[in-house]
Parts: sequence; structure tokens; C-alpha cells
Amino acid sequence: MPENAPDQPTSQSLKIVELQRQANSIRQAFIQDRSPNAEGRAKLRAELDRIEAELARLTTAQAEARQQEAAAEDSRGGEAVAEEPTEPVTRGGATRGGTRSPTTRTRTTRGTTLGIDTTGLAPSVEIRMKTLPTGMYHLFDPANNPLAVVDVSVSRQYQFLNKNRKAARLLVRAWLEGLSTEHVEYREVKTATSTGPLKLLPTLLPDRVRHITEVLRATLHIRVDDMDGRTEYHQTHTIVMLSRNSGLNCLWDIEKNKLIEDLTPYYGAWVTPNAEPIQRLLRKVVDKTDGHNLVGYLSGRAKVVMDEVRAIFDVLKEEKLVYVNSTIDFGRTSNQNGQRVRLPRESLRHRTANCLDGTLLFASLMEANSLNAGLVFVPGHALVAWQKRPLEVDDDTDSELLNNWEFLETTMVSTHTFEEAVAKGREVAELYFDMAGRKQDFDYFRLQRLPWLRTKNIFPME
Repeated sequence: MPENAPDQPTSQSLKIVELQRQANSIRQAFIQDRSPNAEGRAKLRAELDRIEAELARLTTAQAEARQQEAAAEDSRGGEAVAEEPTEPVTRGGATRGGTRSPTTRTRTTRGTTLGIDTTGLAPSVEIRMKTLPTGMYHLFDPANNPLAVVDVSVSRQYQFLNKNRKAARLLVRAWLEGLSTEHVEYREVKTATSTGPLKLLPTLLPDRVRHITEVLRATLHIRVDDMDGRTEYHQTHTIVMLSRNSGLNCLWDIEKNKLIEDLTPYYGAWVTPNAEPIQRLLRKVVDKTDGHNLVGYLSGRAKVVMDEVRAIFDVLKEEKLVYVNSTIDFGRTSNQNGQRVRLPRESLRHRTANCLDGTLLFASLMEANSLNAGLVFVPGHALVAWQKRPLEVDDDTDSELLNNWEFLETTMVSTHTFEEAVAKGREVAELYFDMAGRKQDFDYFRLQRLPWLRTKNIFPME
């Protein structure tokens, strides 16, 4: 094979790759503001200008050589040969659970894919949720839990390639094929700068995801368009969609054995007071009360509230709801701790529930009755709780918790009396609350108050 054959890297292409690497490193330093002082930043800027000028010279020469080669091939009527792949352009490292997608440029027959030397743009893509919790996803805020983060750098080469245009007008889009709307961000970016991190969280289409009852692989599209109508970057990524009834308790750092994020507040989405089966059952609860009505806190008496919870317990006993320890789930990553969770209507349809299923079902009926319900999480277990009397959320401090709240062990609904289930619930709650130092923590005791969760936009999923 002759020296500098097309499928071998040339000294010129290797020089371009090295200069791109140096330029990206300097840009990243600017973005993260690592330089020690103004003088240091000025030196970095001067070095970046020098590198980009050299890059522009080399890439122009390379582009002209390719055009001449293509013209010669066309005149011969032959096939274009494959050119060497250039080194991926990446910026920074992956964060927790994420990967960065490189921007590459490779020659195929009759053309090239777009990259920094032909567009002046260097997109950096970080996937934050390669495993997507479908049941909780609609509650996430893109500022804190984006699906993907995209940062597009605009080099000085862009100005050279676009008739001295000093800014790029970019449209960055992300969508899950067939499952979501598009999340669109528009930015006008000056050369030698970047868009900054764009946090993308496309909205799932409820009628599509409602039927995801097993693990599903989906395609995430990331696309960058120039507002002049050109697609500068389009890459797809495989996303694992967890079943809609896959619940996540937390994100856990395996290596450091440390909590990353407590996700138990999102179980508020499984509390569905307005679902038809819950409303239907609420009518039976009314018939179980002495006054054949549900007045809750309007009565001003804790005993009335207790009697209405008792009526809920009795109705579920008549429904022959039984405890089944079914928690096995599929598709989660090693740092995602969770379990299978039934929606209340599913528990009623199958007449089975584990401790968390039962807690969500009781809480749904309580909230449907305008009672302030709570989800209690202790090691390996869940309880339902309710306020004995109406209180403002801010007034209900940890020091008053055991006095203001009552607890119930939902797994005893088919085998014990209401009084026994309440006694056991309080026993478990007091045990772990004491272990937590009479305050709430992740390891021993958490009470997720439904009124508070609703103020945080954690709404029922149906």
C-alpha cells in the first residue's frame, strides 16, 4: 500500500486531531472557570486563538485537497474511497449514570458525516437517564433531573465556514421516538463560546406510556440544527424504559456506599384518589360509618377521623385484599434501589398487595376522603399514616409527630382487627423513629406527607 493511502492517518489529519483536543481542553477550562486569575485567562484566550487559527488553515487546506480529489474521482467516474476516521471530539467526563456521546467525522462513498472541521460545531451529549423510571419521569424537573444534557461549542472555524458570520443560531432538540413530544432549546451563540449545558427532558405522551408494563427499549434522538435549515448533528441513543409500575426508592452510590438521592417522595404519584375504582369503593366506606357520611376534619374530633379510617379498613377486608410479598422488578441499574409497585386500581383488581401497595391504596382512599395521609418508610417496610386533626404542614414538626399522627400496618387487613393493625403500626413507627433519634432520616424513618408532596407538584399519575 502506498504511503499516506486514504485508509491510513496522514500527518496533517493527526495534527488536526491534536489541535482539536487542545482547543477543546481550553474551552472546557473556560466553561468551568478553572483558570486562576485574569492574566491566566488572557493567556488561555491567546493560546486558543492561535490554535484555532492553525486549525482553520489546516482544515481549509484539507478541504481543498478533498474537493480536488472528489473532482478527479468524478471525472474518472469511479467510487470515492473511505477516508480515515478522525478521533472523537469529547469534552469532560461522564457524571453519575451518564455517558458522553462523541462527535466524529468519517468519510463514506460520496461524502462525509458532519463534524467540527466542516461545521465549526462540537456537540457534547451526556445521557443522565439511560434507564428511565416511567412511573416517576413525568414528575421530574429538567433543572434537577434532565434526561440528557447537551452543550454545543462554536469554534472560530464556524465563522470561517459561514461567510464571516460571528454567531451561530442553533436549535437543539431531544425526543423519544414514538413516546414523547420534543424538548426544544434555541440559542444564538457567538464563535469561540458554547451554548452552555442545555438540560433536556422531553414530555412523555400519557396514552403511549400507560401501556408500558414491562421493560422496553426506546430510541432517544438528539439533534442540532442551524436555523438556516441545515442539520449539523443527529445522533440516537438507546434508553431502557422501566415498566410503569417500577418504583425507585433511591439512587445509591455503590462504590462509596452512600445515598445519592431519596426518591420516596415520588411514590406520591401512585396515590390516586380520583381513580374510578377508588371513588367506587369510597361509596362503600360511607355505608360503614355510623352517620352514613364522611366529614373527616370538619367534625373537629380525632375519634370521627379514626372511625372513618376504620371504615376503610373494613371495606378492604370485605374486598378480600390479601398480602403477597411480590416486589421483584426488572431493568434497574445497580445504583437504582426499588421494587415493583402496583397502582391502587391494580391492587383492587387482583386483590393482592405488598406492604407498599397496601400503603398506597389506603392513602388513596384517605386522600379521596380529604384526610391528610402519609407514607411511612422504614428499613424494608412501609406503613400508612394519617393526621389525627387538621394542621398546617409547617406546624407539624418532628417533635410533635407521634402525637399528631396515627399509623397502620396494612399487611394485617385480611388477618387481624383494625385495633391490632393500628397498634402494630404505632409500634413499628415508634421503634424506628426512636432509632432515627426522634427525627426523620433516610436510614430509619421517613414520613412523606401527601399535602406536602402535592405542594411540590407530585401529583397522581392517573
